[in-house]
Amino acid sequence: MIISKLNIRNFKLFRTANISLNDDVNIFVGANDAGKTTLLEALSLVTSCKLQGVTFDQKQLKLSLFNQDVRSDFCNAIKTNTNSGMSNLPEIVIEAYCRDDDEYAGFKGRNNDLNENCPGVRMSVIFDTTYDTIYRDLLGKGEIKDIPIEFYKVSFHYFSGDPVLSRRMPFKMVMVDTTHHDYAQAVNRLVSGSVDTMLSEEEVKILTAAYRHHKKQFSDDEPVRQLNDKLKSEIRVREKPVTVTVAEGAMEEWRRQLSLMVGDEAFDTLGYGTQNSVKIELALRAEDNNVTTVLMEEPENNLAFSKLTELLGCIGRQATRQIFLTTHSSYVANNLGLNNVHFINGNHIISFTAIEDQTRRYFQKLPSYDTLRFVLAERVVLVEGPTDALLVKHAYRNIKGAEIASVGVDVIAVGALSFRRYLALASFLKKQVWVLTDNDGSVETNVDLKYKAYVDESEGRIKVYTERDDRLYTIEPSVLEVNSGDPVQLDNFQHAIRRKQLQGKNKGETLDWMIHNKVEWALNLAESSETINYPKHIDELVREIG
Repeated sequence: MIISKLNIRNFKLFRTANISLNDDVNIFVGANDAGKTTLLEALSLVTSCKLQGVTFDQKQLKLSLFNQDVRSDFCNAIKTNTNSGMSNLPEIVIEAYCRDDDEYAGFKGRNNDLNENCPGVRMSVIFDTTYDTIYRDLLGKGEIKDIPIEFYKVSFHYFSGDPVLSRRMPFKMVMVDTTHHDYAQAVNRLVSGSVDTMLSEEEVKILTAAYRHHKKQFSDDEPVRQLNDKLKSEIRVREKPVTVTVAEGAMEEWRRQLSLMVGDEAFDTLGYGTQNSVKIELALRAEDNNVTTVLMEEPENNLAFSKLTELLGCIGRQATRQIFLTTHSSYVANNLGLNNVHFINGNHIISFTAIEDQTRRYFQKLPSYDTLRFVLAERVVLVEGPTDALLVKHAYRNIKGAEIASVGVDVIAVGALSFRRYLALASFLKKQVWVLTDNDGSVETNVDLKYKAYVDESEGRIKVYTERDDRLYTIEPSVLEVNSGDPVQLDNFQHAIRRKQLQGKNKGETLDWMIHNKVEWALNLAESSETINYPKHIDELVREIG
């Protein structure tokens, strides 16, 4: 069963959220505490009726599950008007709207917030009217100070209106969280899944009996009998002898006592990266055809590059499953396709499904680009290389007296050939971007005409800065030109870039050394406390940033 849309109301970070989903891979990206994990939790609730692996019911309710703004509004309202405590009781709603396939007609209906006639599952946390009289009495006495979750109930229904039954659940979900080293959960899931799919009911009963037999054998072993003989002779409670035995336990306790071996090694002795790789492989096993939904929290954690590449290839081959994952890795997002990315920032969600195909294919073929750094940055200066990045930071520090990062601006070196791909992302995201680029001998051809469409369509959000003199084709001659007006100025500049061998050299010799040592001269300048003159376009860029 494929989820085409997720609707959330009043759950944790989301007051309202409606996100259209891809049939195959969905990648949630965003800053810390933006809501990525909350989306996975919402998906877990509607696909498994569980939250963090535990069946979700009234006993699991917490005030922190409600959106904080909604909770504050309710608390403030009942302070001033107790009647509002009846009419404005907050609810949590999570709905999975699914693709309208004939085989899921039994789950189809309009019992959802959007009144859409399609198959789906609705989870709601609502006031239980059974307690209406009690609640009204407490409210009238002023004893209700917060959302009265003790009078709430949890319900799961299909859009048809029928209650969700575990045996009719249209999803089979597996969760892989590489941010937690949950050895026990990985083992329990494998054991339970293997037992349920590979053994008959009779074989399960035989295993249970065998486990109970081995527990009984423990008490009959000679060392245990000797211990009990000593206890009987030395300790009595209420005139009765004391002995030790193995605790009775539940009928299927044996499932939790099994351990997982990978080859000759116990799973819990493996490194975290290998553990994560094993857990992911178990979740994506091709033979487990019943799995419909896979949730992954940061699959890149603790994985070496080669292992991560293998994992992404495995995810890409999951044609019959819908995969949802969170990531902070640009490599993951680029490799699996930027068109599968959903940018999360609280209630503001941008899906990249409409990103132009050329841009998607560019970053997918060259996945090492740091696209998520660009996406997550507040404002960005794009430069061609590290020399330009160092110079912009130095200029901002000396002109503005502060670090450029302190005003929420990230300087990212991406290479001139990638500018247009990043500007396509900037246009899509409506992001503020400044581009610092060489003119390569022709301002008109290589700058003005090249980026005109992006600048014109950006409503002032995209601006391009370059040296306007065609003779000064790259950063070195441009910087040297404004720092070599006379011998004294040239000598000061040579000293600023900390190259003793340059002292006494002429302008041409200085330029030759700078071009052949691009990063070194800029790095020396960045590490110095001295100031230099900056080309007009760099000065204008710094002052435009503010």
